[in-house]
Amino acid sequence: MGIDLAWKSSKYPSGLAVGEACSDALIVETVESRVLAPADLRGYLRDNDDISGVAVDAPLIVPNTSGSRPCEKMVTSKYGSRHGGANSSNAVRLSQDGYQPLAINAVLEESGYRHLLAPRWILECFPLPTMVELFDLPTAIKYKKGNVADKKVGQALIAEHIGALKFPALKFNEPEHARVLDPSYIRSLRGKAIKANEDKIDALICLYVAALYDQNPTNGVRFGDLIKGYIWIPKGRPATRSNTPK
Repeated sequence: MGIDLAWKSSKYPSGLAVGEACSDALIVETVESRVLAPADLRGYLRDNDDISGVAVDAPLIVPNTSGSRPCEKMVTSKYGSRHGGANSSNAVRLSQDGYQPLAINAVLEESGYRHLLAPRWILECFPLPTMVELFDLPTAIKYKKGNVADKKVGQALIAEHIGALKFPALKFNEPEHARVLDPSYIRSLRGKAIKANEDKIDALICLYVAALYDQNPTNGVRFGDLIKGYIWIPKGRPATRSNTPK
């Protein structure tokens, strides 16, 4: 499972993608934009108890009461000049009314998941530096800010790169899921549908990270640790058959 988590639960939807690694493909079974408050995630995991791993784009281990986590500073030091720096998170900020990352982490742990530990694992990921690595880019693609046209151009470019990934390659079991990456569909989006598709694209990147971690946990870099918080980012573009999931 890949989750692009909205930090505030009641107002903003999250991106959610679920798939299965099979031979040299990652079969996407679900991709959606939906409210994913802790109770919603608890029910989803109860109804889908075969999910072996979850990659989440949100701060999950946050013991610091102010400033940034060390892992955020590390990621920003490496990727900031390439538009892949991390946002700051601390426990005081995340304790504000409506903020949900820490509660989401608690739900995952209550459901039997543990950070970076098989057989049911969680990891914190981050799409911006991930796309720099996977797509071999000088800078991350801008697709969240700017005017509507700029956002659509950014989404279409990311979709093109995702579609070119191999070992595993993304395949979709439903045409309605595949249109998330369809340039003509992206150009047709209006209003809130633009943000919803952005959530889905980010969730697909999180799902891809989950598949890569499940395939080979050593083929990535953990910035930080399990005490002060961490972010796991894959190493470079998976481009050879030796990287195929077993």
